[in-house]
Amino acid sequence: REAVGGEGLPAPDPNGDPSVPKLDVNGGPIAMDAMGPVVVNDDGSLSRITNWGKLTERERDVTQRRIAKRNAERLERLRAKENERASA
Repeated sequence: REAVGGEGLPAPDPNGDPSVPKLDVNGGPIAMDAMGPVVVNDDGSLSRITNWGKLTERERDVTQRRIAKRNAERLERLRAKENERASA
């Protein structure tokens, strides 16, 4: 599918390439590609690890685990904050 107008680019099919590592976040698979994992920042914005391509395999494994845990914690806090606002 091609992006049109102000529409963002479509995400690559995570099931298309078995060599792309995946991890589960809140029960859903997230594809990990050559750009590295997506980081959920404290304010809910998203970023990437800038030096991902320079990390060793071991460093990547450790980083993926830490990012997955931290993302889950941050998403939980952001959802709780949103639920507070909605019920106020």
